[in-house]
Amino acid sequence: MFLLLAAVMPIPILTRPNFSSGCADPDLPGKSRARGPEQAPLCKNPATKASLELALKEFVAPLISAPPRIVLVTFDGHGIRDRDTMYLVPANANLSEHADLAEQCLSHHQLFGLLKKELEDKIKMKDVQFIVILNMCQYLPTFLKHHEVGFMEGLEPCGSRRPRHWALCTSTANGTKADDDVAEHMSCSPYLQELLSVECGFLEENVSVTLALGRARSRLLEQDRQEPYLFSAGLEEICLYGPSTHIPGECDVFICHRDGTNAREIAKELHDELVKMPVGIEDVDSSRNIKVFFEPSEGNTLQRDQIADALRSSTVIVFLVSQGTFEGISDLQSDAPGDGTLTRLLVQYEMALEMCALRSDVTVLPLLVGSKIPGQSVYNYVNIFDEVQMSDYWPVHAVPEDLRVQSIVKSALAGLRRDFDVAQNLPSKRLNTGVPSILQSSDGKLSKTGRTIKQTLSVFRSAENFTPHIFHGSTRDAIQSACKKIQERVSSQHKKRRRGREGESLDGARKALKKSHDEDSSGKQSVSPDAGVADARKSVHTNYDANEGSSSSAKRHKSDSSPASTGASMGGGAAGVDAADCTADSGGAEIERINKFSAGKEVALDRICDLPSLKRFNRGV
Repeated sequence: MFLLLAAVMPIPILTRPNFSSGCADPDLPGKSRARGPEQAPLCKNPATKASLELALKEFVAPLISAPPRIVLVTFDGHGIRDRDTMYLVPANANLSEHADLAEQCLSHHQLFGLLKKELEDKIKMKDVQFIVILNMCQYLPTFLKHHEVGFMEGLEPCGSRRPRHWALCTSTANGTKADDDVAEHMSCSPYLQELLSVECGFLEENVSVTLALGRARSRLLEQDRQEPYLFSAGLEEICLYGPSTHIPGECDVFICHRDGTNAREIAKELHDELVKMPVGIEDVDSSRNIKVFFEPSEGNTLQRDQIADALRSSTVIVFLVSQGTFEGISDLQSDAPGDGTLTRLLVQYEMALEMCALRSDVTVLPLLVGSKIPGQSVYNYVNIFDEVQMSDYWPVHAVPEDLRVQSIVKSALAGLRRDFDVAQNLPSKRLNTGVPSILQSSDGKLSKTGRTIKQTLSVFRSAENFTPHIFHGSTRDAIQSACKKIQERVSSQHKKRRRGREGESLDGARKALKKSHDEDSSGKQSVSPDAGVADARKSVHTNYDANEGSSSSAKRHKSDSSPASTGASMGGGAAGVDAADCTADSGGAEIERINKFSAGKEVALDRICDLPSLKRFNRGV
């Protein structure tokens, strides 16, 4: 049994301050002298109710002068639930009758009351989030049952004795016992084991508390072990660490190659040629040169983070694959360290597969490099229909059937989660390529989480999923041919992104018109239909141009300021034309005009939002 207390701020892991010495950040509310959730239990095996209360008071006392953003209290031990009250049972409690519960145990109402009285009532800040996690039974022994008829089922803390922003998570359902069957390889209960896993991401950057708790619940339910619940009052999409405010520049092409091989020379030549090639961007009449990433540079950002940021923002991911790319994969072990050239390469493969599932404007282009003719700068042709030859490039047969490498899963998730939107929307089931996501086991046993290495390589080997390009002929011809293919892919993906934005703009306009119709169905305004249609057409045109012309930094700033609403634009496009986007896209006045002139005119909706007409408007026809 232990009581774990922590005070943390919503900041990225990589820039986590030393809480013991205090910190200050102009963008955060105050500073904290408390330690983070990796600390040892503040109160282990508390003997009495008084010892539990004392531990809480000692914990919050130094926070009065340095309030944190989040206060986290976790109790892992014996517990009892009586009607609408959960009791934390101290080690030396001697319970023989119902009255002993209130006398010897600390109720969850009293716990929240202490947090309010000893901290919230003594500070000026009123946005501190208090989170309590009770990993204990909700079972009431027969000899302690009360004989009164009728009782409340809810666990909401008493209104007058709870903080303004509170959240309560229980590891079990009402009337059930918590699973305390701790295996030899586990250091804590199954619930905490799942919650603290890298897959749930409770302690990971950019993973919201709600998402992590929900994922732990679903994973335990899949195992038929126990049923956690979350009760909260306005628990926002806040993270223990994050959301990150650092947004890297976007890339068009990410060239993935294994370090220490001759593929680096090809990657460099591809890079030097591609950066000179133009590509049309979202605006109709503008273009720029392709942005390419093929290796990290020296700087303040860690190299692994540079790689992750570039891969995550690219629309075309190029895999340079030769007969020696996966050398040593047959010797790979599940506990392999993550700093090897092969494991670092496989991390990028796992990330790429997830990004393809998340964004429709992302594609992978396997570039199969033929064997080089000795003494010549010429590469042989690769026959993708030759199974023997393909097995040299994609050695799926050499990978153990159930091989999962934890360091690869951890690094891939860390790279993906550097973006808040991606972290919140990672799929937890099967991908569109037919294999499990990185968060889902293929056999249903969560002790073996994530798809296997064999499954990942099999997906990329299949030409049905990702059509390869053959790097053959003279070096010059092979480079030019590959660059032309990559340029075509980049242009195609940009067009796909633009079509997505057009669709979102139209959907947003439809929603705005429908909303105004619903609100003003009484027909209070009297406007001619022709005027309404004309003005609404102009509004759609204006907002579409504003949406396309706005800078990427402005769009990102909008998502950063409202992380709870960012998941809707994972398709790679900008947000639709709705009221929430008016601030960033400078279209508030036009949306207001739609609402004014479209009251009761839903019949004209299809005429207003006709796609060909919209395109003609934007071309100036």
